[in-house]
Amino acid sequence: MSFQERSAWAMLIILSVAFFDLAHSVYNASMHAQQVIDPSWMLLGKFVGTIIVLAIASHIILAIIQPKQAEGKLDEREKTIALFSSHISGIVLAIGLFFGLGHYMIHEDGNALFYTAFGSLVLSQIAEYVILIWKHRRG
Repeated sequence: MSFQERSAWAMLIILSVAFFDLAHSVYNASMHAQQVIDPSWMLLGKFVGTIIVLAIASHIILAIIQPKQAEGKLDEREKTIALFSSHISGIVLAIGLFFGLGHYMIHEDGNALFYTAFGSLVLSQIAEYVILIWKHRRG
């Protein structure tokens, strides 16, 4: 398994768990308030802080395990995979934002628009890691 694939696995797990925790917290608070809650610096700070700390720790561990691959440049195959996965990620982001803006035009709920845009951003990044892993596995 290449360094890029291991890195993608680590980030996929970290981002998925942190996003699930954030979404669960927002959902519970919104159900309690019976409306979509305002964006919270505390919740978003916890989300971002968790990702930063775990991403740094996981990449340090991966670099210790595979020091030569961590320093190596991407070959043509890996560049093509990264480009393709970024393309799909952009499409996922655009679709999520499109639906969020459509929801906003109908319901005029800025909080829902914020969470839709934020969720689209996170889901697009998750899609990028999934495509990276899939393309590395597929060969």
